Amino acid sequence: MGSALYFNGVLENDSTVVQKAPGHIVFGEMDHQRSEREDWLSKVFSHADISHKISNTINHEIWKKFIWNNAYNSISAITKTTLEQIHSSEGIFPTIKQMMNEVQQVALAEGIEIQDQIIDEIINIDLSYSDVVSGGFAKMA
Repeated sequence: MGSALYFNGVLENDSTVVQKAPGHIVFGEMDHQRSEREDWLSKVFSHADISHKISNTINHEIWKKFIWNNAYNSISAITKTTLEQIHSSEGIFPTIKQMMNEVQQVALAEGIEIQDQIIDEIINIDLSYSDVVSGGFAKMA
């Protein structure tokens, strides 16, 4: 089973991460076949009031998350900027797009096609939780 975890938090000090927005988990069987354990895990998450979704294309979801992480987390970590700060610097978008396209090509080489529209959606994320360093994943539809 694979998963992609979406959260948004900030490193408050050397050992404390503070969650700044609701988290979300996407998970599914790597062979894309529905299973009883997916249903069981969904029930556990529901009982714990954890936002989640079962995906029958989890490989695709994992690659989308990797595209995000490769660009935004790298830039945020190197520059110590928040997502909002990154997005306010228009000059960075060609670099972000290039970084995302490179991962898109690696995904394709692995047999996972990520449409250009997905790249555009990732770039045009909802900035509702953008006041923190992008160490996780901002809210995305």
